Amino acid sequence: MRLFLAINIPDDVQNSISPLMLSEIDELRWSPLHQLHITLSFLGELPESMIDDIAEAITEIDFKPFKIKLRNSGFFKSGIYWVGVEESIELLNLQRKLHRAMLQLGIKLEKRRYTPHVTIARG
Repeated sequence: MRLFLAINIPDDVQNSISPLMLSEIDELRWSPLHQLHITLSFLGELPESMIDDIAEAITEIDFKPFKIKLRNSGFFKSGIYWVGVEESIELLNLQRKLHRAMLQLGIKLEKRRYTPHVTIARG
């Protein structure tokens, strides 16, 4: 089972992103608006038996609600078209806490630097 931890995007933010999604560009596979999210940690392929442990670890993480600001857009070398998310202390702290919790469960995570973004299409 392919798993990741993410923040869902509220409807009003989805609607503000939708003008960037130009359906006439056939080379891109556009993400459905209702599936837009900010990935906090990509966990990869894991057995279904780990879901309860992951859910328990997540519920133990303490954080306060915070605002997220979108900024600029662009393409990663991999062909992903993204909308950037401004790095805030609150967002980065939450991401780090989740990352540490998953490592404590023995989940091997990507080592590349975390870049908060919303994927809106793939090339």
